[in-house]
Amino acid sequence: MVDVVECAYLMGADLAFVPSGRLAIDNGRIADLRVLPEGGPSTKGPFCFPGCLAIPALTNAHVHLRDAAVAEAAVGQELEQAVIGPQSTRMQRLRAKGRTERVSAMRRALSEMGRLGTGLVGDFCDGGAEGVLETREATRGLPMDIVILGRLRSPQTTDAVRANAPLTPSQKSELDELLDVADGFATATVNDYSDEAWRDIGRKLRSLKKFMSVHLAESAEQRVTSLELCKRDDVTRALEIEPDQLVHLTQIVPEGLDRVIRSQIPVVACPRSNGAMGLGYPPIMQLLDAHHPVALGTDNVMLNSGNLWRELEYSAKAYRAIERTSRAPSSRELLKCVMAHGARALGREASFGSIETGKRADFVIVRSAVLSGVDPRDWPSVLAHRLEPYDILGRFYNGVWLQNDWGEAAA
Repeated sequence: MVDVVECAYLMGADLAFVPSGRLAIDNGRIADLRVLPEGGPSTKGPFCFPGCLAIPALTNAHVHLRDAAVAEAAVGQELEQAVIGPQSTRMQRLRAKGRTERVSAMRRALSEMGRLGTGLVGDFCDGGAEGVLETREATRGLPMDIVILGRLRSPQTTDAVRANAPLTPSQKSELDELLDVADGFATATVNDYSDEAWRDIGRKLRSLKKFMSVHLAESAEQRVTSLELCKRDDVTRALEIEPDQLVHLTQIVPEGLDRVIRSQIPVVACPRSNGAMGLGYPPIMQLLDAHHPVALGTDNVMLNSGNLWRELEYSAKAYRAIERTSRAPSSRELLKCVMAHGARALGREASFGSIETGKRADFVIVRSAVLSGVDPRDWPSVLAHRLEPYDILGRFYNGVWLQNDWGEAAA
């Protein structure tokens, strides 16, 4: 059976506005997409949305989902105290929670992201293979695609990194166990492992065709530590291991940023999280000016909700406030960060991130009321700055319509 959806669209990776279109869904994919004359004939079927706008489902390219159970636990704390290491606030609070409580909190967080239009999530998962399985349990049956990147329970010691030691047999065994259930590997900083250990990890990931992501230059101390331990800065070491994705770059030096841009490795920026930790603002503007693929993530669910609409508004307005300028990333470019660029940052651009023939039918329907009377040229700004949850009528996930029920708020 072929379903037909009629409304306005933002089409393709560049989000070209189509005032009236007809989209055919066959077996979960967009089989056909046609531009209609405005006010033209309608199917009058169940998926006719006059005056509404279809946009690609959002991608939240970087979250720490397991921390949903300890929301707001580290307000006002520095990065190290809040989230780094086994004695951090987040880890102490998480250990005090039972598995059932952690799974329920993750499931609630993912469900809310879905209601807000997110269809794809990239998760940095603590707790080794056990943590990954816990997260898999939380996602079971939810209409959400998730890329889970796991970590070893115990990274190398500082002495092992300084000595350029390889992974121990037990660490190699744990890595094998982790990659049996995870989609890839992630780490808090390149300083967690020696160069020799990174070679071990990289060989394993490439042999299994698994994904790699690295936090980079989140704090100035990470650069200093890398120089002290390995005689090379953190950017040099991160680029040498050729990850699929880099996260943060909040404290990256200009020369290091130039090298990242030359590498063309996608970057995930997390402005609200960096702001919450007092770490500054990521180089979104410089990356976009260089036509570099940059995505957005809401990061640690302890620090932020998974609401990408808040991330979009903050990303533009915080930059203007910090730089004291009216210039900021354009709304259209920021939307690409949670659409086409987001999908690319997770290696899913072949199926996600844009409304195009052949891609999966994953898109969001925005109600007409929020767009009424607004010049279509300004719709990207309306979406990035003014959208409320109740403006999202629902979304198609793999071709299946999921309608939101916001009650009186949507009236």
